[in-house]
Amino acid sequence: MERILQILELLSEKQYITAKSLAKDLEVSDKTIRNDIKQLKEIGVNYGFSVDSKAGYGYKLIVNNRKCLKIFTDEYSSPKLLITNNNRVEYIIMEILISEKKLSFNDLMDSIYVSTSTMYNVLDEAKHFLKKYSCQIKNSTSGYLIIGHEYNIRRCISDILIRTNLNIYYRFLKNDTAVNNIIEELKSILNKHGIHLTEFRSYNFLIYLFVSVYRNQQFKQLPFTRFPALDTHLAVSEVIQELSDYLKNYWQIDFSFIEQVALTYQLIGIKNSSEFEINLSTKSLEEDSDNLTDEIITTIDKKFNTNFGIDKKLISDLRQHLIPMIIRAKFFITIDNPLLETIKSEYAIAFDMARSSRVIFKKKYDRTISDDEISYIALIIQLSLERNRKKYNVAIIYQPSSGIDYILRYKFNEYFNRHIKNLKFYKLSEIDSADFKKIDYIFSTVDLKKTLNLSPILINPVLTSDDITTIYNVFNSN
Repeated sequence: MERILQILELLSEKQYITAKSLAKDLEVSDKTIRNDIKQLKEIGVNYGFSVDSKAGYGYKLIVNNRKCLKIFTDEYSSPKLLITNNNRVEYIIMEILISEKKLSFNDLMDSIYVSTSTMYNVLDEAKHFLKKYSCQIKNSTSGYLIIGHEYNIRRCISDILIRTNLNIYYRFLKNDTAVNNIIEELKSILNKHGIHLTEFRSYNFLIYLFVSVYRNQQFKQLPFTRFPALDTHLAVSEVIQELSDYLKNYWQIDFSFIEQVALTYQLIGIKNSSEFEINLSTKSLEEDSDNLTDEIITTIDKKFNTNFGIDKKLISDLRQHLIPMIIRAKFFITIDNPLLETIKSEYAIAFDMARSSRVIFKKKYDRTISDDEISYIALIIQLSLERNRKKYNVAIIYQPSSGIDYILRYKFNEYFNRHIKNLKFYKLSEIDSADFKKIDYIFSTVDLKKTLNLSPILINPVLTSDDITTIYNVFNSN
């Protein structure tokens, strides 16, 4: 029954998933999955759900009665979470961090149902995973433990809960009613003070809040730290104070001043100035941001032979962005960018430039900033590149044939519109009377015998991928 429940949890209501994919996640054969799906379909008849099978696509969950489905999952659910190849490293780390007793090698191996050799591999992966949080996994005589600064440990737990499907309420928040009450209370406090967070950002803050609650319950408080002066909007301080009062009454946890300040920084650090009214214009933060901006821009200009130092808009945007980023770096606050992979592929040059900030942050704050953080800087750089991109006057010479000029015009506008100021077309018979003095580049579909003031670049009448690459390189050569 446990595997049946695991399959039910993996199935999606929005898209199909293949038997092969399910088999890989659960480390069983495709045939086993098909047999389990058959059994799941039979169960669903009495519990308000069904499984749709589609050849070539796989399986999709269809829920007709969620109350009946919940009765089934509540009645038969396993006390353990769904463990797959994709999350067992994170699961093991969570097991060690939040277990009420020290866990031995055999305890860990039994918790994820793997062999001895596989368990050693998982522990090696866990050691590598923890390096980015400056934490270490140790095997003491009484069992495994994870050593590191409390900031880093909280950051690690929060990231695991945010990035994986391990339940947010996993073990240290067993009472769903209590969790829901905290969520509702936070919403009420934020609404009272006119503060509106996106769902994604609310989720991140809640994760950090729940982790803080749990760590305090385990008497793992934040050590005293010298926080830089920070003038926030009054509403922020009131939100944190009211939230702390509620937690004291509800959980009997008296958050220290340091804990309250850390929550304040978390709430600020994940915010955008456009979404949240806050005054970050303290002298120390402004000075840090100004110096950091200058150093980043100077480094990029020197390395990439650019001239960003004269782009006032870029400097202003980067300074504004770096203030909350500095806060996040100092207090181990994480932030995700859902467009990270798109930015890496589409704006590779800007991302490469932005990576220069990683060394600077490491040197100044002893923090290794993530690719997510770098991608936001890359967006600012890309905007500057777009604003300052030179546009060219382009002439295209072609041999008339059915619709060829329309095809070329469509292709040039589709691929190179941001590079072109004016686009002019000349038939081969018109070039003797044409004036090319104000033209920056000439492209021709025919090999011209006539000498022009510019050397034409030969292209195919229907642009090939090689033509597109050639034209792109021409426009970007400057």
